[in-house]
Amino acid sequence: MDISLKMLNKIGVPFKGWNAVKEIGSGTYGSVFRIESHAGDVCALKVIPIPTSDADLFDAVAACGNDKLKARSMFDNQLNTVLDREISTAKSCSDCPNVFRVYEEAVVNDPNNPALRYIMVRMELLSDLKSYLDRTSATQKDVLKMMRDVASALCYLEKKRILHRDIKTANIMVDGNGVFKLTDFGEARAQQINGNHTRYRGTPYYMAPEVQKGRYDNRADIYSLGIVAYFFLNGRKYPFVGGSVRANDGYERRMRGEPCPPIRGADRDINRVVLKCIAYDMNNRYASAADLLHDINDLLKNNSYGRQPLAGVSAGRSETTSRSDDMYRSGKSGSGLSTTAIVLIVLGSVMLLALIIVLVVLLGKSGGGGGGSGKGGGLWQHLDEMRTSFSGIRDMIGM
Repeated sequence: MDISLKMLNKIGVPFKGWNAVKEIGSGTYGSVFRIESHAGDVCALKVIPIPTSDADLFDAVAACGNDKLKARSMFDNQLNTVLDREISTAKSCSDCPNVFRVYEEAVVNDPNNPALRYIMVRMELLSDLKSYLDRTSATQKDVLKMMRDVASALCYLEKKRILHRDIKTANIMVDGNGVFKLTDFGEARAQQINGNHTRYRGTPYYMAPEVQKGRYDNRADIYSLGIVAYFFLNGRKYPFVGGSVRANDGYERRMRGEPCPPIRGADRDINRVVLKCIAYDMNNRYASAADLLHDINDLLKNNSYGRQPLAGVSAGRSETTSRSDDMYRSGKSGSGLSTTAIVLIVLGSVMLLALIIVLVVLLGKSGGGGGGSGKGGGLWQHLDEMRTSFSGIRDMIGM
């Protein structure tokens, strides 16, 4: 169910002194807006409609004989689940510097439809991970820092025995100081002592193989983090993906247990850490986020690691960088002319020279003079000089 800025302004922001100014994004479970206070502070506002789909709302109202208050009660469990699980869990972790902060929440009735309610959450304003790593200056070290910060969040969650269960690129964001933060606790659950989680949760491309079998633990979150890192280090591609291999095919190969190939262009030790995170057998992965964090910190202590630029960076490229990249790809010379441009110039010069020769021959014939004396001879001598000069230019550019 989409919620526009215009709709939100009609409903109203329930937090005193705050106004919505811009829609940031929307997804399956709601929309996010930028809000500003009278004092000039900024936050994000997440708006979650209950029910979350227009079809569910229509069916409930029809089933209740158009009694919208009765239809609303059919979604009390959904409302309480979001409040008690997602929002309460996130708030309980807000003291972790690598978990996004939730400040307050409220339930608001739709002014035009009593069957519809909105959960509104005021939270920390963060930036999108993909956009942040699309900067022209982004390097492999930035991915290592992202892994470090999220691993730190996972250490915190492990102590509280919480599984996030949906670590993916969309659920990792970054603040204005370059600190990466784990967001969206909609699938988070308390870890079972025996690891017997029967519910199939998460986003398939980031999901650990054992999740399909319904028996997993904290190492499933470590696997998902490894896939996020692999994705960015591998030019925005999941393991195996490329050429004729699509994302679905690559996912199936991972689920069958085929070892993921090393990331081309990534440092050997970075590959070692990432590939250990995404080992098919969870017993071959890091046993805890603390172990992973230890290895990442060791790599970050060495400034020689991770200096290579990220492959696949495009959206954030400046005009100057784009021209440099294009020059590199097309083999441009230091003069700024590509090989193709030089060839075209040379061919044009040849055609012009041929035209001049034809004109001179015709003029010579029409004048009735011999080709070796008078004006005709002078022209032929001049043309011969031009030809010599042209040959010199051709030799200089290596044609």
